[in-house]
Amino acid sequence: MTSRLPRCTTLTQYPSLQWRCLSTVAPPAEAKPESSLPFGPPSLPNDAPDVVALAGTAPGLSGLGASAADAMAALHTAVPMLGWGGTIVGTAVLIRLTSAPLLWMGVMHRARAAAATPELIRAQAWIRRAPGTLAERYASWRRLRRVALQSAGTRQFWQYPWHLAVHIPLLIGSSLGVRVLADTRAAEWAGAGPFWATDLSLADPTGVIPSAAVALWLLNAHQVGVAARPPREAAKSEGKADVLVRALQARTGEWLATGAQALALLSFPYVLHVPSGVALLWVANGSLTALQRVSLRSDAVRALLRLPTARDVRQAAKQGPQVMRATAAAMKSVREQLDYVRDDVLPRFAKRAVDDRLAADVTRALRRDVERRRINIHLVAVVRRDPDTGSKYLAVVPKGKEEPNAVKQ
Repeated sequence: MTSRLPRCTTLTQYPSLQWRCLSTVAPPAEAKPESSLPFGPPSLPNDAPDVVALAGTAPGLSGLGASAADAMAALHTAVPMLGWGGTIVGTAVLIRLTSAPLLWMGVMHRARAAAATPELIRAQAWIRRAPGTLAERYASWRRLRRVALQSAGTRQFWQYPWHLAVHIPLLIGSSLGVRVLADTRAAEWAGAGPFWATDLSLADPTGVIPSAAVALWLLNAHQVGVAARPPREAAKSEGKADVLVRALQARTGEWLATGAQALALLSFPYVLHVPSGVALLWVANGSLTALQRVSLRSDAVRALLRLPTARDVRQAAKQGPQVMRATAAAMKSVREQLDYVRDDVLPRFAKRAVDDRLAADVTRALRRDVERRRINIHLVAVVRRDPDTGSKYLAVVPKGKEEPNAVKQ
């Protein structure tokens, strides 16, 4: 079978290491071979893709890169005044905006989780003294942590950086799309680059853009390691075991950051040879990451985004969840009112015999205290009999409750 593909007269190698034809010559016409079959051998159309160009490209990645290239070309067509350099930077901005809702949600829930810190510290102290096996204590710790986080309005599920699950695939796809555009639009990209890197389809001859991309990668990885370190205030309020756990978590974060930095240094020789358009995309992404990290540290920006400020987070970490504080305050108020009934109300009737008339008088006295707002619990007095001694005693119980906590006279 004779191929109908165009024959390359001039070959060149683009930075993507794939061969392309700069000019083609149509193959000479050939006589149709004789065949006893009613149809001849199959032939490819003249506009079929070059087999050499498609060699070595994974089908999945090539499809992802082609889709990303089409999207970037549509953005360039919609906003032609940006130029191709502005289109690449705009793509990085759109990727950041796409993952921004998940980032905002993660920051909000991590700030809420800080309010559960006092409850988590108390739960850890209780777990250390609790009996049982390690598995049983771990299961108890998970339940207590879930309750503490839910009281703060969050869950452990939302503590993870889910925005990266959107951001990283989009960045990889956009990088592949820029490579596809660098190969298919080499003539159009010849003078579309900014400053000294005028050809976005070729590697930066000065190495400035790749060096900036790697430097931003190192900086952002270092900031991740710094953020993983536990605060000094936590070591003052936690036990030795908790401090060791936090130190291990911090070490794990620092090790991951160090690994990312080592990967950035090892990839530097490769980054020097990628097209300038790809390196420009990475520089824009790294710059936005650094800007995002600095912006989220500003109280003005956090207030504008309706996020808790650093002061709010520290205050919430000291006071605990609002639900827990309200519950503790309510329990304290109940205890104070019961103490008032025991110490001030019941001694007025200490010399009277325990009978139904006494219970009715005490109930009326309690009702008057409710009207005067000395207490806000509706209590009634009832006569009960001690099952051990058989003697009568007066009990003050909440109205409508048959088995309350009794206050004995």
